[in-house]
Amino acid sequence: MTHRVSGVPVKLLLKLLLFVISFSLVFYLLRTHPGYRAFLAADLKDLGGIPWLYSIVGMIFSMLAAFIVQREWEHWSNLLGAMKEEVSALDQLWHWSHHFPGEIQQRLQEAIWCYLSCTIAEGWGGDGQGADNEAVEDVLASLRDATFAMARQPELMLAVSSMVAEITKHRWDRLNAGARRMPRILKYTLIFADGLVIVLSLFIGVRNVWLDYLFTTSIALLVYLVYLVVEDLEHPLRPGIWHVTSIDYQRLRQRLQRANKAARPDQNLL
Repeated sequence: MTHRVSGVPVKLLLKLLLFVISFSLVFYLLRTHPGYRAFLAADLKDLGGIPWLYSIVGMIFSMLAAFIVQREWEHWSNLLGAMKEEVSALDQLWHWSHHFPGEIQQRLQEAIWCYLSCTIAEGWGGDGQGADNEAVEDVLASLRDATFAMARQPELMLAVSSMVAEITKHRWDRLNAGARRMPRILKYTLIFADGLVIVLSLFIGVRNVWLDYLFTTSIALLVYLVYLVVEDLEHPLRPGIWHVTSIDYQRLRQRLQRANKAARPDQNLL
């Protein structure tokens, strides 16, 4: 899959471990403060009203987080879908190229190879991929020129022009999906809600300190994990716990290179 990155468990566990250590320190400082203990004791005598109010805050946060995660997951799925369709269209065009005369076949295959090389060289490790790539646009122009050279074979010309149009469409779908970002007000709302749920969890009164620590830390950890998921889904190309890579394009290029060497050992697209 295109979104698997080596070292993911280590990165995730390291971030979660640092968060637990920081949260545990805050929990210990608050628990040992006399004013904080008196506050919790008063709440427990008052039938524990804080947990009931906190449950309402948690419910609102859950609805907000579910909406944002669903929205970002749709964008992530659209990006992966566009990449898959783009690679599939390139593969089909390569196979179709074998049915054309030698010169046109060579032009198509060289254009496909250059397209893959330029796409792989794009900014897959950056924060976005919305910028135009002049090299890829030149390759697409050469593909169109090769298509118009098939005027004497209208059926093949129609099929190839359709595949070139499909490649172009999926390329722009990929660029748009990779560059799409969450509205600022929505992201700030999520950050504020995350902080609110984490901070308020420290004021839930539980007599047993270990149960208090266990449940409070679990709540804070889950909220922080939701934020990490949303952050990576919003930036699918930026290195994080996981992100999208060009591995599918690399595999296709390697497969085409092997097929080309097997069919024509004396020629090389490189």
